[in-house]
Amino acid sequence: MLTDYEREVAITLVEALCEYGLTDHLAQYGEHGTENWFFDNNLRDADFWAFSGATKVCIGHSDLCDWVIKVGYTENVKKDYAAYEYNVYCMAEEAGLARYFPETRYLGEFYGRPFYIQQKAECDEDQVTSDWYERLRDQYDEDGEEYDPDCLWDEIDCMEAEDKARLCFGDEGLCNFLWEHQVGDLHEGNFGYIRGYLVIVDFSGYCG
Repeated sequence: MLTDYEREVAITLVEALCEYGLTDHLAQYGEHGTENWFFDNNLRDADFWAFSGATKVCIGHSDLCDWVIKVGYTENVKKDYAAYEYNVYCMAEEAGLARYFPETRYLGEFYGRPFYIQQKAECDEDQVTSDWYERLRDQYDEDGEEYDPDCLWDEIDCMEAEDKARLCFGDEGLCNFLWEHQVGDLHEGNFGYIRGYLVIVDFSGYCG
């Protein structure tokens, strides 16, 4: 659970980034070059790190060990995906499904941009795909069905988001929730681990 101290640390870090010009950069360039922007401004030397995706940027700092800051791009996208991700988490809480996602909270608006904070997960794409393979193999074994081990990867590649959620968590309520709120694009990079438990770390979906 996010503490008041962690929230204050995050707000201080966001204010510092905005003073460096992060919001101006995002408004001008969107996703392009965000990680280089951190490098050019020597922010990595100040213990910041960043990972930019197609719809938002994830920011970490050594003083914020268990959390990351998220902000969405607003240029060349159909919506603020960081805001939508936060809304999805709130709806998951109401539906009793928050355990499948990292805790996500609203930090506030800075320089006209809403910022969010999310519980940090360890992301390892190789481990995630290995878990998927083992879960699908075990599923075939439990059902007593024959299968070609070499074809399991192709089957995983063809799975829709709800099918991957069903494979990982076995909760039809979650599968229905993801479908209802258009949370797709669940590739291996959008899963991670918190204290050894698999969670969905990027749950805003993607529609351009």
